[in-house]
Amino acid sequence: MIALRSAIRSKLVVTLLVVLLLTVVGLPMTVKGDGSLSGQLRIMLYYTLGLATMILSAATVWAACGAVSLEIADKSVQLVAVKPVRRFEIWLGKWLGLMLMNSVLLTCVGITTYVLVLVQMGREGLPGKEVETAGNEILTGRRLAFPHVEPLDREAKERLDQLYKAGRVPAGETREHAQEVVRQQLLMERSVVQAGASRKWQFDAPVKTSRNETILLRLRFYRMMMDWGRISGTWTVGPEDAPHAYTTHVGDFPGNAVKLSIPATAVPAGKRIIVEFRNDEKGKSSTVGFDPHTSVEMLITESSFGPNFVRALFVVFCYLALLAALGVTAGSLFSFPVAAFVSAAVLAISGLSDYFVRYSAPDSASAWQGWLINKLNLVITPSLDFTPLANLSDGLLVSWGMCFKAVLVLLVIYSGVLALLGGAALKARELALPELD
Repeated sequence: MIALRSAIRSKLVVTLLVVLLLTVVGLPMTVKGDGSLSGQLRIMLYYTLGLATMILSAATVWAACGAVSLEIADKSVQLVAVKPVRRFEIWLGKWLGLMLMNSVLLTCVGITTYVLVLVQMGREGLPGKEVETAGNEILTGRRLAFPHVEPLDREAKERLDQLYKAGRVPAGETREHAQEVVRQQLLMERSVVQAGASRKWQFDAPVKTSRNETILLRLRFYRMMMDWGRISGTWTVGPEDAPHAYTTHVGDFPGNAVKLSIPATAVPAGKRIIVEFRNDEKGKSSTVGFDPHTSVEMLITESSFGPNFVRALFVVFCYLALLAALGVTAGSLFSFPVAAFVSAAVLAISGLSDYFVRYSAPDSASAWQGWLINKLNLVITPSLDFTPLANLSDGLLVSWGMCFKAVLVLLVIYSGVLALLGGAALKARELALPELD
């Protein structure tokens, strides 16, 4: 209870609250997007909430590092240590105090942001079409469905065998790496649609869909440098027994990313859906190349904005809980300056682990260095799998499954391991030692 009361009475709480509210209210006024309502909402939901989360994260780690280490340094911890309280309960009390602080501050940030979103949506003079677009694309929770992955391993193996026979594989190249290169080449070839040609994708519709909601198709493509020009074609969407349930002709693609609204009647629940693009004839259209990995995505509404917003903040809260656990454990092991440095180093390594795995030079790294990098990435990656604010600002669903996974991974596993380590460190550590003259 002492930790909880000190968290509420601390000047840190009041200072953070003022800074966070200034950030949430002031940033949208100073940062301008593309001038549209959707752009302004994205700034609020991603950049504003993201900056507020960064401020909260830094304050949480700083306060957590000092929660135990500073009390050990000034020997005030003996007021608690002499009582019938287990050392782990000291760690838990500090962590709960920090989490109470975070819950109050994050709730204030969430309420303020939500009110500002409603104010933006209710502004006078906004075109009805713009408000409708923002509601359909941003203020919603759509589940992202991907097309079936086309099996290319067999074809890649056959082409690689032909390359080996022709002597066109560089010496020293491993077969696994060469086959992956060939597979990527095949994927790029399949992604290119010549004028007059067509391309199909297959999706599995969810078991339950609302017939009153529109479904979005998000398309990502690029224009070929050798055949630069107008791109137009016909899109058809429907189940296998009625593949032309919905047909639309796009006269000219305005950019490299397009969203098409599809009536829910064209996507029956629980059925396999065929999406086809037929490029117009040469002279009317040019060659188009779709993104090999995210060419076509189907976005299906499953939640309104309010619940999606709350779930996103809950996942952020789980991240703050992990940071608090990291800081309190570091403070239980080291002095305050060392604990702050160790916590910052752990966060830096976590953020750069994926970069080391992707871009490290395999030829220059020794075997043990490669092993260490891969193992660190294996341990760290599960904690970086959550993107609640990116999903929220893009109108994507922050599902209950993501929330449950965040609790399991961030609260139970990672924070649990840190709690055991911190409790063991406090138990083994001699507190309030007398100073020797």
